[in-house]
Amino acid sequence: MRPRPTRATVPALGLGVLVGALVGALVSGCSPTPPTAGGGTTTDGSTGSSASSLSTTDASGVPLPSPDPDAGRLGRAFLDRYVDADGRVVRHDQGGDTVSEGQAYALLVAVAVRDRDTFDRVWAWTREHLLRTDGRLAWRWDGAVVGQDSASDADLDTAWALAMAAHAFGSDDDARDAAALGAALLDRATAPLPDGGRVLLAGSQGWMLPATVNPSYFNPRGGAALQSLTGDTRWGEVADGDRAVVRSLLDQVDYPPDWARVAANGTVTPSTWGDAATPAYGLDAARIGARYAQSCAPDDQAVAASLWPRLRALGESPVGSYSVDGKPLVTWTNPLMWTSAAATARAAGDADGFDRLLGAAQRADGYYPTYYGSAWIALTALYTCRA
Repeated sequence: MRPRPTRATVPALGLGVLVGALVGALVSGCSPTPPTAGGGTTTDGSTGSSASSLSTTDASGVPLPSPDPDAGRLGRAFLDRYVDADGRVVRHDQGGDTVSEGQAYALLVAVAVRDRDTFDRVWAWTREHLLRTDGRLAWRWDGAVVGQDSASDADLDTAWALAMAAHAFGSDDDARDAAALGAALLDRATAPLPDGGRVLLAGSQGWMLPATVNPSYFNPRGGAALQSLTGDTRWGEVADGDRAVVRSLLDQVDYPPDWARVAANGTVTPSTWGDAATPAYGLDAARIGARYAQSCAPDDQAVAASLWPRLRALGESPVGSYSVDGKPLVTWTNPLMWTSAAATARAAGDADGFDRLLGAAQRADGYYPTYYGSAWIALTALYTCRA
């Protein structure tokens, strides 16, 4: 398993100045509309693949996130700032290294804005520098691979992006790569639960319980796309098992933890990783709401919607980490704390809340740009289910 990741954060200095600007900041809604046929540009006006050659559904039949101009602009902003010409995603705010997670985010954004050139460059760099002999990705690169372990969230996001690219761009190579990476994940990073279903493990822990899991790695929409592409029903088992883990955690605590422990008998408990003293809702767990809001499946939408009252209770100026009972643990923040709340608001039917909070996230990122925050602003705008 990879070490506990570090995240660039917005410092406390100036946060009070932000509050007035953040509250009420709006961004236009982002319904997935089909691209205009016959053009050679993406929906935000940038050069990309011809829209007339593109499919409008991913492998699971869910409409591809054809962005409106505002969502497309957010996607392009992430790609333009963080993707080098050779396809490497650079964490400029974290020392200039590269992680598999970032490569995966760029792939997801590139297919959403129909930028095949960027997609191909990012995947070529990833395949050359991070792909391991077992079919999974090394998690960190800094001039060379310095983190040989794998990160299941990045691997699943990458496989999902490849599955969508296979349909969007009509690429058999992307379909084969998606199937291969997905199979490696299922074989080496999922474990069966005693009461049925499977659970996605965080890294290279083997494929049996007990295990430590990161619930923010769970990705039901990505799994559905891979099941449709490959016919492997284990993806449905993973979706059921992952959802059961999240529901168990939400029955125990107010805010889901970054990490959890799944015992051999299937019992789920909040846990920690690294030097953390107590379980916390931080920059990992904040992705849970966004992940479940991406899926249009009713059970997943219900999970996301159930988080909205809890995240709304944190107020319009959330910090970057809380105890699982909602006590602030830090003074800094990150745009993800707003984007996650925005996604859950949308799942709960609060479209105004979605717009307001996504706008607040953009203001925070403009004040202090971060790779992680910028990525989740784009992903939330492009992938949150509008059904």
